[in-house]
Amino acid sequence: MHRTAPDHPNLFIGGRWVATSSNDRFEIAPNHTGSGTVSYLLPSFLDVEDAVDVAHLACHGAAWVSASACERAAVITKLRDTCHRHSLRWAGPALVAGDKGAYVSGGAVVRMQPGTAGDCKSLAVPGGPGVVVVVPTPGTPTIDVVTAIAAGLADGCAVIVSMPAESVLTGRQIGDVLAEAGVPEGLVSVLCSTRSVSRYLQTHQDIDHVVVVGADTSRPTSLVA
Repeated sequence: MHRTAPDHPNLFIGGRWVATSSNDRFEIAPNHTGSGTVSYLLPSFLDVEDAVDVAHLACHGAAWVSASACERAAVITKLRDTCHRHSLRWAGPALVAGDKGAYVSGGAVVRMQPGTAGDCKSLAVPGGPGVVVVVPTPGTPTIDVVTAIAAGLADGCAVIVSMPAESVLTGRQIGDVLAEAGVPEGLVSVLCSTRSVSRYLQTHQDIDHVVVVGADTSRPTSLVA
């Protein structure tokens, strides 16, 4: 697939920063970047397919399926510790931006209330391990998104985080945490995208579960056109 390489790539797919095949852009104003306006290229439908394929291979691969509870716990502990180190350098709590939409329902939807990065409780997804899409509601702190990722990994799942384009900087922070923590390849992707691409991901036939995470889990679980 042909990929367009932006100056600031924001596609974190399967543990790696990659370019995109899309020409859709989201611009960050100077007061958010500390310099001039920065343009970020957003993921395409093809990038979603890549993320889903990579997630399936990872969560059903021999290495992760056969990983012991202790081995998974070690991955989660490193992720949690890395998140804490990064959070000390953040000027304020990084929050997921709003996209004025609701969130998807279609299969099993699990609601997860806010926690802390030390709380790696199971998502208790029905049917066992699979590919989980984590959808943070607007205003969700980054640490709660990382907590949901850790919970999915604890369940033996692969996780794709789906956020609106407005949250591109928060998405980069989460990607940096995952990369530094050395989460096994393929298990986690972060996509900040347009509403149409987000809808495509959240309703994809190869997604096993959708997890809504954040303070505002009372929002409707249907995607507004």
